[in-house]
Amino acid sequence: MTKQLFEEELSGKWVHKTRILEWMEWISKSKSRIERCFEYIESDEEPISRRTAYVLDNYIEKHPAKGQQYFHRILNLVETASRNPVLRHSTRMITKLQIPDDEDVHGRLFEKCIQFIMDAEIDVAVKANSLVIIRPLISLYPDLRYELSEILKDQMDKNTSAFKVRARDILKSIDQ
Repeated sequence: MTKQLFEEELSGKWVHKTRILEWMEWISKSKSRIERCFEYIESDEEPISRRTAYVLDNYIEKHPAKGQQYFHRILNLVETASRNPVLRHSTRMITKLQIPDDEDVHGRLFEKCIQFIMDAEIDVAVKANSLVIIRPLISLYPDLRYELSEILKDQMDKNTSAFKVRARDILKSIDQ
């Protein structure tokens, strides 16, 4: 596969999942290809950004140790993405990586995840991923438990059963 073919297929009308998995294998062979994927995602051009986010998400899932070096780039996507599909994949990537032991990173993640949870326009998958991200942070910062508990209780009736299951699990751990 060539860079030109990759770009042409990304912008095509329809792409089969097996082809996306082939792209994932192709990008895994070169750091510059992975960097280029971030550029495509950051371009916010549909459908290229969405499809590339999916490819990178699959790469991170298959190679989390290799993907760890891109944590801050992915965090930047979480903070700046404007489309739900990119947010879904970028928050999912964060759930597959080790969150650095850095209070600034923790604060940025917690704040963004809370915003996602409270935003009615955000896809439930982004909210569910946000709950997965927040869970280990509340054990590090017990002072956040009350705020999170109130937000989750408020959001229970406004979200799907997938959200409710994760939220109840977190609320149980907060109450213990």
